[in-house]
Amino acid sequence: MEFRRLAGAADLYRRKNSLQCKVHEARQQEAELVYQQTIQQAFRGVSDALVEYRKDREFREQQEQLAFSAEDAARLSETRYRGGATSYLEVLTNETNYFDAELGTRSGSVE
Repeated sequence: MEFRRLAGAADLYRRKNSLQCKVHEARQQEAELVYQQTIQQAFRGVSDALVEYRKDREFREQQEQLAFSAEDAARLSETRYRGGATSYLEVLTNETNYFDAELGTRSGSVE
């Protein structure tokens, strides 16, 4: 009788240890998944930042090109006005466009 009781206790002890091992393995797997998700979020954050940087750079380049074009148009309209080929309204319009383009270049980022 004592032997059966001891054998039963040993069996319960093995089951308890087995369950504890399974719980430990499950916790370890959970920690590993959380770690992987954290790494993925970090990579996603870096990727988003790089995309934002590229878009901002492209926007600034376009703003600068717009400012250069507007400056050329203003200069050309001034020359045309002095030559009598256009009205002063065209000069004012092109200078206003140039001024707006310069302000856009100075503001510097995508909104």
